[in-house]
Amino acid sequence: MKTPLEKERQILINTFDKFADDYWKTLAEISRASAVNLEDVITIVFTSPDFVRSPYKLKDGQPVYTTRKVYRKRTPFILQLLTAF
Repeated sequence: MKTPLEKERQILINTFDKFADDYWKTLAEISRASAVNLEDVITIVFTSPDFVRSPYKLKDGQPVYTTRKVYRKRTPFILQLLTAF
């Protein structure tokens, strides 16, 4: 049986699958788009290996995040390679 945070983690992952080209989101944007409480979004994004923070992008001065799956799928390989080091 899944815990509430595990269910919300899956909601977040599914939400990112729906984003088109703008797949880097702030924590507040993730919360709004998924209808998951901001505190839970913070806990999930910071503790789950399913999410990555952009090493070079900011939105309104805030860090942005996406899922590993979406990152691998939509980020050009050369950028993935450059940010790996």
